[in-house]
Amino acid sequence: MVSCLCVGAGGMAGAMLRYLAGTLIHSEGFPFATFFINIMGSVVIGFIIGASERAGLSPNVILFFKTGLCGGFTTFSTFSAEVLDLLEKKEYLTGGGYAIGSVMLCVLGVFLGRSIAGLLVK
Repeated sequence: MVSCLCVGAGGMAGAMLRYLAGTLIHSEGFPFATFFINIMGSVVIGFIIGASERAGLSPNVILFFKTGLCGGFTTFSTFSAEVLDLLEKKEYLTGGGYAIGSVMLCVLGVFLGRSIAGLLVK
């Protein structure tokens, strides 16, 4: 039960942060808010992975941040819908660039977050 509460609390916090970030980043054409949110979420999840490897974080802390916060904050379903929307509008270059750039930068973000945790968490 505690695990579920940790995921739920993290998910609530992540969803609220996602909403706030979306209200602060406005764009026309290219969905910069989702792009930024997914990259930042990737850095955070990478950091949590790296920190848990080095500092032995409790399973509930990992659940709060990794499953809850990052799950509520990142927006893969929104990303997928935005890619499809761009492709249906025949904006192939923008849609393809968004899809490829998001995946590449999010993987890089996980690596970066894990690397930062390696430097900061002993």
